[in-house]
Amino acid sequence: MRADPNGKVPTPGAVFRHLGCRPRCGSCFPSVIDIIHEKGSEEAGGAEAGPATLKRAAGR
Repeated sequence: MRADPNGKVPTPGAVFRHLGCRPRCGSCFPSVIDIIHEKGSEEAGGAEAGPATLKRAAGR
């Protein structure tokens, strides 16, 4: 999502849509936001965010 030149800032809702998931209660949103920021920092250093990490947070 971040690599898409026409992409927007990833939000928890955008992450769920990208992964084909739907939030149930939204209590995982803070974790998803933390992962978005964490992975964004890693990408700046050359690492790439993995969907498995985000799906794992979404399943909390």
